[in-house]
Amino acid sequence: MLKNSKLVQVTEQYFIAIVLIGWVLFDFTSFKREIIAIKELPRILSLSHDEKKRAIDGQIYDFAQAIVNNTQPNASMIFLYENPNRLRKALYYLYPRRVTPAHLAVKTGDLPMHGYLAAYLDEGHPSWKALNEDASLERIQEGHGGAIYRVKGR
Repeated sequence: MLKNSKLVQVTEQYFIAIVLIGWVLFDFTSFKREIIAIKELPRILSLSHDEKKRAIDGQIYDFAQAIVNNTQPNASMIFLYENPNRLRKALYYLYPRRVTPAHLAVKTGDLPMHGYLAAYLDEGHPSWKALNEDASLERIQEGHGGAIYRVKGR
């Protein structure tokens, strides 16, 4: 009887060990991203602040920096966009500038109150032609997926 219980105990230990090893091997795919991230940590820590922002947010960061370089901190602008994530990122990077989404500026009728229009649209969007032909807008910067216009007379 004693030999039988010892056999059960050893069998249980092997079973638990096999289950744990199987779980770790099976779940390795979940930890793969974390392992890669840990390996990349020294490279990420050596990047400058701008390089980190560019790596995370890409072109919208570069576009926001172009706006910062071409406008005053108290500037007021309309932001024309397609993707709401682009607006959120732009609002974050453009503070303290007053940024109004284009659809709200049209709805409230305060279009003429803004000094700038920033357009961040996909290439080939139909609005590009209208913006470039609008006589009340002067293009001051282009690139990084968008364009910045100064409203003439402001």
